[in-house]
Amino acid sequence: MDTKRIILCIFLILCTGCAIIKAATVDVSYRPQPAVLGVSQTRLHCQYKLEQLETFYGLSLYDAETQGNLIVEMAAIDTNSTVVWAPGAPQNIKDRARIIASPDDRSLDLQFDTTRCEDSNNIVYRCEVEYQANSTRQIAGGTVSIDVEARPKAPAMSVMPTTENVTEFTEISFTCSGNVGRPAGSFHWYTFNDDDGNINNVTLQATQGTASQGSGADSCTFNSSSVLTLNVTRREQGKRLVVRCRVYHPTQANVVSSQCQDPSTDYCATSQQIDVQYPVEVSVSSDAVTVEEGKGRTITCITSSNPLPYRVEWQKEGINTTLSSSNDLTLSNLTLSDTGNYVCTAFNMIGATTRNDSSTVFVDVQKTTTPLPTTTPTTTASTTGSGATETGQVSKADTDNLAIIIPVVIVAVIIIVIIIVAIIIVRKRKTRKEVEEPPEKPFNNHSGINAAQPDIVRNPYTTGSYDHPNGMKNEDGLAYAELQFDNKPRSRRPLAIDDSHTDYSDVSMPQV
Repeated sequence: MDTKRIILCIFLILCTGCAIIKAATVDVSYRPQPAVLGVSQTRLHCQYKLEQLETFYGLSLYDAETQGNLIVEMAAIDTNSTVVWAPGAPQNIKDRARIIASPDDRSLDLQFDTTRCEDSNNIVYRCEVEYQANSTRQIAGGTVSIDVEARPKAPAMSVMPTTENVTEFTEISFTCSGNVGRPAGSFHWYTFNDDDGNINNVTLQATQGTASQGSGADSCTFNSSSVLTLNVTRREQGKRLVVRCRVYHPTQANVVSSQCQDPSTDYCATSQQIDVQYPVEVSVSSDAVTVEEGKGRTITCITSSNPLPYRVEWQKEGINTTLSSSNDLTLSNLTLSDTGNYVCTAFNMIGATTRNDSSTVFVDVQKTTTPLPTTTPTTTASTTGSGATETGQVSKADTDNLAIIIPVVIVAVIIIVIIIVAIIIVRKRKTRKEVEEPPEKPFNNHSGINAAQPDIVRNPYTTGSYDHPNGMKNEDGLAYAELQFDNKPRSRRPLAIDDSHTDYSDVSMPQV
């Protein structure tokens, strides 16, 4: 008997353990994670599971941080009983949340339309299910805390000194401060020129303040500040310097942008234009100039300043006369006496103080290698502005006229020479045409010569005969005829004559 009792006790103990292992369970969670402060769709989800032989009695949601206040009470969910707010439910939850019951899923949801700081880790929510098992009412539950994340807000910026016109080497302090969200964000700084929009995308070194807890509706967020100090110089080219601060925060998906199209959504602030002023600096296009006597040169004065120079003047060293009131000095028709230093001076205003700077160029006039004109011109200088031409100087208009007249005269002389040569050639050709050229000497120019033209190719020994009424002349075995040339000038045409008294040919040469 004792053995049977022992075995029965062991069996009951094992069965009791199985019942405990399969007891009802409760799962409490929320989504999305983390919840975002403000308008959101944060949903607190409470779901239970019963085992066999367990009977459901009710499901409740508590605010565990405020001494267990009952928020929602749901009873007999299996019979589709009405879900109601508990009599002690906090009004601030009832005003911005609604109850969603799902009997089929055996769940209870609390849907928040607006998430507040009080929903953050400071509050623990507990969901409990009441059920009966082994003829005993029991309770199973679970807890959860909502992690709330907060976006930052547009910061405010202050600048010291506040003046827009800042002189070079002035130290300017820029301060950005405001709500940097939850968790606490940090400030990033940028500088750029408002005229061309070129942004320095390199984050500038600045002092980051210590984040402090917010208050009121922002009690779960943090406030902070940052200070940027710049010693402005003419590296900014005297342009309108602009400084921008921006809050970097995890809600930006780790993307840092220097743009500030909408300060409320880009969490940024931009300073006013800061006009960095600095004194004028002067340089010239060349330190030394060599010019041949009688010629000229233009020299340029280069200035850099903010604000721009209100006056620029050129003078020859040792002579208190303004040669030009512009950046360009034009020297023309120079003589040896014009050799010397020429000085450009520019003036601008920094505040109420006049600032100036000068630069010198040496002009070396060398003796010309070609003869100078009969009238030697005097050095002239372009006096753009209020300067006047000195007495005895040749004006630039006269020089320009002389430069035009000389080429015109040369062209006219060439044309006349061409015309004369053409006339001579035409006259020579006309004289040659008037001389009568005789026709080619005929083969047979006498009626008494009736022989055909000999064929010297086939019979080189063929000769003609001469039939003269007075008979053939013969001397030393050679026959000949009396011939006479035409007496016209330059004619080579022969004429036959009658010579009965001589035994030789009478030939008279043509007259020239």
